[in-house]
Amino acid sequence: MKTGVLAQNGELQVIGRSPVGEDVTLFWTGSGVSFITDATDVWVELEAAYDKLDLWIEVVIDGEVSQRRALDKGKNRIHILGGGELRTNREFKILRTTQAFFEDTVSYIKVTDIETNGEFSKVKERPLFLEFIGDSITSGEGAALTRQNDWTPATFSCTSNYAYITAGILGADYNCISQSGFGLYAAWDADYTHVIPPHYEQVAGTLEGEANAAVGAQDDWDFGKRTVDAVILNLGTNDQSGLNCYKTEEEKAKFLEGFKKTAINFLGTIRKNNPDAYILWAYGMMGAPISSDIEDAVKEYKRISGDERVSFFELPTCHGDEIGMRVHPTLTGHKHAAKALSAEIRRVLGLSQRRILNVMKRAMKGEELTIGFIGGSITQGSLSSTPDKCYAKRVFDWWEENFPGAKFNYVNAGIGGTDSYYGVGRCDDDLLCHDPDFVMVDFSVNDEVKSFYGETYEGLIRKLVSYKSSPAVLALYNVFYDTGVTAEDMHREICDHYFVEGISMRDTVYKDIKDGKFTRDDITPDGLHPNDKGHEEVARHITEYLDELKAKAAAGAVSGLAISAGNSSQDNNSAGQQAELPSPITFNRFENAGRTVLNKEFGTVGEVYTFEFNGSKLGVQYRKTVKRPALMAKLIVDGDTLHPIILDGNFDEDWGDCIHLEHVFTHMDPYDHIIKLEITEKEGTGSGDKTPFLLYGFYY
Repeated sequence: MKTGVLAQNGELQVIGRSPVGEDVTLFWTGSGVSFITDATDVWVELEAAYDKLDLWIEVVIDGEVSQRRALDKGKNRIHILGGGELRTNREFKILRTTQAFFEDTVSYIKVTDIETNGEFSKVKERPLFLEFIGDSITSGEGAALTRQNDWTPATFSCTSNYAYITAGILGADYNCISQSGFGLYAAWDADYTHVIPPHYEQVAGTLEGEANAAVGAQDDWDFGKRTVDAVILNLGTNDQSGLNCYKTEEEKAKFLEGFKKTAINFLGTIRKNNPDAYILWAYGMMGAPISSDIEDAVKEYKRISGDERVSFFELPTCHGDEIGMRVHPTLTGHKHAAKALSAEIRRVLGLSQRRILNVMKRAMKGEELTIGFIGGSITQGSLSSTPDKCYAKRVFDWWEENFPGAKFNYVNAGIGGTDSYYGVGRCDDDLLCHDPDFVMVDFSVNDEVKSFYGETYEGLIRKLVSYKSSPAVLALYNVFYDTGVTAEDMHREICDHYFVEGISMRDTVYKDIKDGKFTRDDITPDGLHPNDKGHEEVARHITEYLDELKAKAAAGAVSGLAISAGNSSQDNNSAGQQAELPSPITFNRFENAGRTVLNKEFGTVGEVYTFEFNGSKLGVQYRKTVKRPALMAKLIVDGDTLHPIILDGNFDEDWGDCIHLEHVFTHMDPYDHIIKLEITEKEGTGSGDKTPFLLYGFYY
């Protein structure tokens, strides 16, 4: 199937500044095509044109690089998937991993044909679109072969550089305009012709010659093809090398003056062509000696133009194993930079706030909204004198007081003594069935800092942000006030991945206790559960944050940018439009977790309950009671009598009965399992009456 036809039908996504005719022509680093098919056999046909600098591609299947290879001159027919039996939709990307080689007389790749034995599905554009402008760092020079010091195309990698990784973290589409050795004002050797700005408005203007021109490299680029949300400008590294070519202070001052003027003019060019984008000058990685000069240029541009949607950000300098070929960043260095840069992009674009801002915008219109909470005993309201004085109700009251024209519904799905494992399974029945518009989630004092709870918490967050009502999610990180123990750091890493903001009690209330503003006993009698004053303090920090967002919403700071993965700005809150999620950061198996409620009692030792279960994970819920002695049970999985799981119905606490959730297995092969539950009793409890064993249900 000709790639141009696929692109026109929406069955192929074109990546980068890549002209589309019958074929798709690739010039820049990371340019390529993406398509989805259920095929088990896939071939791609490519045409490579070069004289001396060979061109490389990377093949990515469902986010993993499966091939990295050089192309022969002329036609290349490549088998990128074969021998499979499972017919399932997979996303394929064919990416040019080498930059536009201006040193060569011709340098392009055409994607001419794709052959499959399956059907294509439409490829959806991701809501966030980024543009990266840079030099060899952005081209991924040295990211593939870190110890090779020859300047060869084989050292380049588009998937191991910070631009690709940053876009992946943010769930964004992106394109690159980057050229090794080029600068903003001068190249690494002080050549004033090898610079990016004169070519920015062309498709790939650094590629000269008739052959490149014939396939569109020197045409004007159509900036109306797609709105850019952020332009990331990483130039200056080669300019600083060019500056070092001069010896006198007078020469250097003149150079920096020219650099500053060029920077101001180029920022204006970027703004002219991208009126809605945020411009972030992100400079560093290989040192940042002229960072103050760049920052001054950014400030001067803002002063002259009045443009406030532009800022400077210094990327972390690479050290140790972050430095590889020709002092360029390794994959480790690119990952470090991408983590910092993605956080800064998230901040300047307000990605983590968009859903909440849109809920507030809807509240200003007088819509009916549901405010929900899910968590443990603190969310339930433990130790507040009345339900109305718990933090959740106080936060709900804030919504009613601040948006009197709207109608609000309150859902408190807090249950004492429960963790995110319990929460992810009951979330559908207890919370999502109410179609919430705003949700607070709190399990940071009930989850242990273990990989298992990282998976269950991530499963819960994924379930919340992808639900059809697209709820705005705000995490609450509670803390043990005697020790400072909390799962906040583990939870925050997950929430950051899904653009979910969090309110920290460790950084606020706990800090206030440490600073002597009040004592621990003023807010909690047991070191964990807040009293009325404690709930008031928790709610105050939440509502102060909401006050800040309300001011933004009132000022109209809700742009039209629609962000998936927990950040869609669906003004009409249309049902059924689920958010597209980034890949999990844990070995996640809990996104689709659910439960079966049995509520079945067993009163006789020796009773047996058996059922078959198909799946990869299982938990069992049963009652632990203070009415001791109570019957117990042993759970046997797939006939493994040597390793029974003991379910003790006797509760060691004295505050009342609880429904306990016992983890049975995770990451098993998803086939039919036979589960046998046999009622037993604790030794030494005598022959008298015992409280029956209550099997509440199963988590799967």
